[in-house]
Amino acid sequence: MSESGYGHGSGVPRGFSAIKAAQLAAFLLITIGRPVTRNTLLLMLYLSERAFAERHGHLIVHDEYLALETGPTPARCSAGVAGDADRDLWSVHVAWRADLMGPRRSMSEAQLDHLSVAERTAALEAISRLSGLESVARVIAAQWAWSHLPEYR
Repeated sequence: MSESGYGHGSGVPRGFSAIKAAQLAAFLLITIGRPVTRNTLLLMLYLSERAFAERHGHLIVHDEYLALETGPTPARCSAGVAGDADRDLWSVHVAWRADLMGPRRSMSEAQLDHLSVAERTAALEAISRLSGLESVARVIAAQWAWSHLPEYR
């Protein structure tokens, strides 16, 4: 496997990509324009992966998923969002504020060079599915997922 994470000759990424995960998180946070809880960010990362896979047949960051009470949770993204893995990489793209996550102030969408237009489009779909839920409560986001996504049932 090459450093880019692409298998030989396939053109389809293989294995987890921490840089794509951090940049996808930053894109979501820049687009939303306000801090969100870690759980909401993880749900949006999952929904982005799901939307992309439905259209293109493979995932964006190729994470492994944990089956938690709140639904599928991307394991390595969860560790990155918590600051427990790849902190140097994640800290370039996101900022932690207690339980809230936001983009680094110096981060702009133009710097997210590992994300394709199709991957950004999937992320925008995830945002539209959850728009307005953060202001209500993160519990609402989990309830929404449980009632709208079959893998949460």
